[in-house]
Amino acid sequence: MFKVVKCEVEHIKELIKEPMNHDLKDWENSGQPEKLVELTEAYTFLVGDQVMMTAGIVDMWKGRGYTWSVFSERVKDCPVTFYRGFRKWLHTAHSYRRLEMDTPVGFEIGRKRAAYLGFKLETPLARKYSPNGNDAEIYAWVRE
Repeated sequence: MFKVVKCEVEHIKELIKEPMNHDLKDWENSGQPEKLVELTEAYTFLVGDQVMMTAGIVDMWKGRGYTWSVFSERVKDCPVTFYRGFRKWLHTAHSYRRLEMDTPVGFEIGRKRAAYLGFKLETPLARKYSPNGNDAEIYAWVRE
């Protein structure tokens, strides 16, 4: 069963300890999880009682938001349930007319996630875009 709850700092910290999130290891003691929960519209997405993802929307201005997310390796155990639930939530649970997201350049799983969730590639190469200085691809979802 798919469920959405208010994000707690511990949910983010649990996910950043997973091997697939090794690039976020510096977040653990940096205060970043606390900032995300405090300053953004942040949620935890569960299947059963398992945390599958934490995500949020940074309000850029009225009608435009920027999404962030931290996935669990467990998503691969129930991808259909998770992605259907998340896509439905993403398209109905907010009033933004435009949402944006980014993925590392060449990150195929990120590209597939973006496409399935209805995001379209707008910027194929944003140089030194990420906090760690890596290049990114920027995607947008626009409410019709």
